[in-house]
Amino acid sequence: YECSPMPRADHCIQLSMLDRQTNQILTLGGTCWPNAPEQATHWMAIPAFPGESMFQAEMFDPYWNQIGEKMISAETVESLLGDTLPRLIDAARMKENAE
Repeated sequence: YECSPMPRADHCIQLSMLDRQTNQILTLGGTCWPNAPEQATHWMAIPAFPGESMFQAEMFDPYWNQIGEKMISAETVESLLGDTLPRLIDAARMKENAE
């Protein structure tokens, strides 16, 4: 399920990208866990991309404060979200335009 920015008992990781076509940050997907240790285990398993990337993983506390970030590869995004980048980006753009 998707995380929302209201205080809750969830510990979330969100994957996003800088959409150079629209100059926006798009949320591609993410998930939440009921506790910080479980979140930390998943966070440590996400490989950081050495260098610049348009894709980023962000870790949030239950009050939606960002507590970690790392650049990630396109391959990591596809692997974690289980879909192709074109489909993920199209869905994120449609959602952004609907809001």
